[in-house]
Amino acid sequence: RSTTSCGSTSEPMPPSPDTVVRRADVLWRRTLDGLLIRRPGADEVLMLTGSGVALWDALDAPMSFAELCAHLAAGDAADAATIASDLEPVVSDLLHRGALVVD
Repeated sequence: RSTTSCGSTSEPMPPSPDTVVRRADVLWRRTLDGLLIRRPGADEVLMLTGSGVALWDALDAPMSFAELCAHLAAGDAADAATIASDLEPVVSDLLHRGALVVD
């Protein structure tokens, strides 16, 4: 079993305008440092920290990438464009690894 943080060396998948949501069968647990995520049957454990936890919390309901960026920007009083550039690789990685799905 390996532990990795999101930020992939694999080919990124661009977020689409479709809505994304947490995959229903993903197991996850909060820790003192962040959030651990594991797909059933997968050996790999992903760790989200910092704003990755807010991303995971926001995606308890389906939301488009633009809606996700606006939601997180409002919570941090930050620019949505900056949030989008920071989130794009994380969302792409979580989609690629199967922790998120397009709804």
